[in-house]
Amino acid sequence: MDILQDGMRRLHKNLEPPTPENYPAEYHQLIITQNQIGWQHLYKGRWSSQWAQLQDDHCASTTTAQGIIGTQWVLNMGRLLIDQWLKVWEQRNADRHSKDKILNETIHIQALQSQLHELYTYKTQVCPADASLFYTSSTEHITNHTWTAIEDWINIYKEAIIASAQQATQLGIQGNRTITEYPMFNPTVTPRQQVSLTADSLPG
Repeated sequence: MDILQDGMRRLHKNLEPPTPENYPAEYHQLIITQNQIGWQHLYKGRWSSQWAQLQDDHCASTTTAQGIIGTQWVLNMGRLLIDQWLKVWEQRNADRHSKDKILNETIHIQALQSQLHELYTYKTQVCPADASLFYTSSTEHITNHTWTAIEDWINIYKEAIIASAQQATQLGIQGNRTITEYPMFNPTVTPRQQVSLTADSLPG
């Protein structure tokens, strides 16, 4: 077990494999042959035959307790390693997918922001009747809605907004104000603003 743990620890830390001379002579052949096979191959069921042989020798020398025969011991250890590897693999996948999900959501939100800001550039270009689709700004729109609602709004109104802007251009009404924006229909406009708005509305 000490040799097995040492070999696997060295494998996962990218260290040199165990040195036979660091262990009693009866284990040298085990270490040499497993080094030749490669410790990573233990995960694939490729164990030196010395593992089973040494376990059988141990069982033969033990009179006070029943031991597990060599082939069964190797099978048990192999299954344990594979089970532990699968747990690590599953955890890695869970962590990776979680990170990927967060990244994908961030990218998706950035795309929605870009689309929303682009549609708001049409706000002053659409027909007056369609101006009510917009908030004062895209920032206010974001503040008042979830990203799911914003995505729905984009999907529902995108084509209509672009078509409205094209129609306004064709009809020559691009940039026109709605009727409530004119002073005579808006009592909240001050006389000074009325003069300014009236002047702005005059030809030339």
